[in-house]
Amino acid sequence: MLKDMAIFVVLLTVAQTSVPTLGQAANSSAVARANVQNQGDNHETPSKPALSSAEVGDALPVNDQHPVSIAKFPPVSINRDWADWGLWVFNALLVAVGILQVALLWGTLAKIKRQADLMEKQDRTARDKQRARLSIIFPLEPPSARGMIVEDPEGRQSQMLDVGISIVNDGETSAFNVKASGYFLTESIQTGKIYASRGDDLAIDKVIRKADLANPIRITLAPAENRIPWILREDWKAVTDGTVPLQVIGLISYDDVFGECHETPFHYIWQAPERGSTWEDEEGLWADLSSQST
Repeated sequence: MLKDMAIFVVLLTVAQTSVPTLGQAANSSAVARANVQNQGDNHETPSKPALSSAEVGDALPVNDQHPVSIAKFPPVSINRDWADWGLWVFNALLVAVGILQVALLWGTLAKIKRQADLMEKQDRTARDKQRARLSIIFPLEPPSARGMIVEDPEGRQSQMLDVGISIVNDGETSAFNVKASGYFLTESIQTGKIYASRGDDLAIDKVIRKADLANPIRITLAPAENRIPWILREDWKAVTDGTVPLQVIGLISYDDVFGECHETPFHYIWQAPERGSTWEDEEGLWADLSSQST
């Protein structure tokens, strides 16, 4: 019984074994021989050198009929994370803070400038109020010719002219280095003529402290060396006849307590009364052509 079961198992195993098809064994042998021959050819045939990129390009076929052109570049997307956005916000805040600081600084400078201008204006106002201010009492006293008559070698006669200028100090402090110069003319006003503001040096106090309307400083239009102004009698006759006016021209300069220099120019004209005028016009008329004092 056991012998019969062993024979049955052997027959079943032989039945499950695959039977090769016709030509399969031959092809397998041929493939094996081809592999061996290829390995032998690889050992016997030398390897060819690698082609360069230029040679590869020359070897590739060129498509002349269909050129290739790039219509647009492909889109590139950049993904930002929170660190990039935080840096951008920080830079924006720095710019904003810088602009704010510039604006505040500009406003501060503007306030400082306004305060400086205000202080300068107040200081100038205080100085103008405290400094010396010399002015001339107008109208002047009527001129006159008096005293002895002198005659020069040419036979012309002259007489002493009495014409004076009274000066007052309207300021609160003294005037220093006071100087005065002036002269007189006996001629009519000429349109467009420029008159010299300086003439002979006149005798005047160097320092004028208090000089008001009750006690003015009086100077005469005479050179300082002789203190006597002379006028030809014929000129004085023309003045008194009303033919020509008498012009009094000059300049007063002085320094104030702050060391600033000031000038007071003057130009006055006296016209004699016409013949046959009433007693109110007997002293004549003074006209002021002075420019503004500084």
